Amino acid sequence: MITEVMGHRQGASGLSDCEKWDIRLTGKRTKYHKVTGWIDPEFVHVLSRDPGAYGLLIRLPYQFRGNIGALGRVTLPPGSYLYLGSANGPGGLPARLRHHLRADKRPHWHVDHLNIAGTVERVFIVPDGQECDLVDFALELPSVHVPVLGFGSSDCRLCAAHLLGLPQDSETVLEAFSSPLNFTRSRRGLAGIPHRP
Repeated sequence: MITEVMGHRQGASGLSDCEKWDIRLTGKRTKYHKVTGWIDPEFVHVLSRDPGAYGLLIRLPYQFRGNIGALGRVTLPPGSYLYLGSANGPGGLPARLRHHLRADKRPHWHVDHLNIAGTVERVFIVPDGQECDLVDFALELPSVHVPVLGFGSSDCRLCAAHLLGLPQDSETVLEAFSSPLNFTRSRRGLAGIPHRP
């Protein structure tokens, strides 16, 4: 479910740049949205190509064991995990999320190993957001923990990890992330979350 949709800048033709691009590629007009909040993974294709932060709610039905890059051998029990990342390159959030959601991918990032073993049930979007701000917010919630030091944060000097283990009843965590008011951009970072310099 999309919790917030904001308008796009439109040109003289009445179409946004994303809509023009989509018509050229597919011959069809698709409405692209700037979203803050949880969405179903099947709606990633309608996101605007903005950079930002994202979260992947991953369910592992079975114990995960595997070698993951410099982390070496990693073992994770079955359960719910929240991976928090950022997408600032070409194509923004939808390009990165499409990669993570593809079933036939060759693992590139740490989280790709979990996406293959488990299921991405929901996606969290914060245009122009910072992944470290989301990690800080999540770690203040009850029973959220770091299951593997360094997982997903090999390029981050601030966070212990970007993969977080969720309590058995993960609904309280999902509800905390559901309020767009918690993640509205301000000059100081995300509302309610001090932005790290």
